[in-house]
Amino acid sequence: MLIHDFDMLDFLSGGQIPESVTATGHSYHPEIKEIGDVDICAVMFKYPSGLIAMVDTCRDVMTSASRPLVSENELTSTVELAKADGHRMPSAMHSFPQRYLQAYRSELTEFIELVRAGPESEMHRLEQQAMLRHPNVVRTTITAEMSWKQGKTVNLAELMSDTPSAGYPA
Repeated sequence: MLIHDFDMLDFLSGGQIPESVTATGHSYHPEIKEIGDVDICAVMFKYPSGLIAMVDTCRDVMTSASRPLVSENELTSTVELAKADGHRMPSAMHSFPQRYLQAYRSELTEFIELVRAGPESEMHRLEQQAMLRHPNVVRTTITAEMSWKQGKTVNLAELMSDTPSAGYPA
């Protein structure tokens, strides 16, 4: 559920690999629990630079004004109805292209520019270089899942030296 958050952390941290990862989660919905997954979780990362980051997610919609970085879905309206029995917000736009129209436009524009620049261009070289960070994101994701399943903090250095052939990307 958090792969995009992990990708964003990788980008924001300048590609640092966390020293340790601690994850916890719970399954409130029986059908999620049956498949061995969680429907709410939180993951904390400690980086060599001293950066500490935490991400959380829930399959049920929750919002909080106390979070420093929050991505909210675009709503069908900006009108919020406040009544004695509570506040009512409009629903989110139905599809991803509706909710993230500008992001889709930007992505398509960048893709067209990349194709036009050609495979030998500096732009293409930089895109290829940026793609090299993805193994770190996969490594972090696997570590977070291990932490959740084992119920303890996982130190990446120990994990990488102890289990290089256990399906963990080196």
